[in-house]
Amino acid sequence: MSRRSAEERLRRLLVMLPWLMERGEVPLAEVAQRFGMTTAEVTAELELAAMCGLPPFVDELIDVFIDDDVVVVGVPRLFTKPLRLTAPEGFALVASGRAAMQLPGADPAGPLGRGLDKLAAALGDDGVVVDLARPAALDESIDVIAAAVRRVERLAVRYWTPSRDEVTERTITPRHVLHDRGEWYVVADDERSGERRTFRIDRIESLERTGTYADPDGGTLAGVATDWFADGALPLVTLLLAP
Repeated sequence: MSRRSAEERLRRLLVMLPWLMERGEVPLAEVAQRFGMTTAEVTAELELAAMCGLPPFVDELIDVFIDDDVVVVGVPRLFTKPLRLTAPEGFALVASGRAAMQLPGADPAGPLGRGLDKLAAALGDDGVVVDLARPAALDESIDVIAAAVRRVERLAVRYWTPSRDEVTERTITPRHVLHDRGEWYVVADDERSGERRTFRIDRIESLERTGTYADPDGGTLAGVATDWFADGALPLVTLLLAP
């Protein structure tokens, strides 16, 4: 699996952090299950969040840590200060937040959903509508796969590979459902290859539940993202610091 983009990681944190701040303390395994992630991926995202804040950063970082497999999140002081947003900033925030709300684990009645509703109302009657189109033919498949992510359940699928014009039978463990450039994808542990692969959902010709379940942590399969906040499209920079 390729490294996730900065945009994708930001959308995920927009959903996770408000929910965690409202709860205060949540078992790590519960967070992973709710958002369709492995515990290693949750840990990587929270390590990223813990490094975010306002200058001079020492006492203005997001207060998040994991203690004895329990995620502990406080509401940082910077989140209690009202923001003065321009109209373009407000529309951009609503658009990004509405897109994030369509990720697995998002709660329309939760703090992010309520905040977006208030912001949209303040922007005017027209508001902002963000619709990640779900073709009717894919509705059932997406729902079944998203449910499998939450249950860590294996699925038996028939998948068409256009480059070879070949249909293969595979057993996969879905880990994430995502939408990118108008298409829906599932990131899954593929038993056929022994790797973590990304499959386009409209190329899945059939799927069915197996009634068997995998390791919530993702076992030892490759592809678990543990890198810091990064976007593969951006150049890498090496900093040489004096002692």
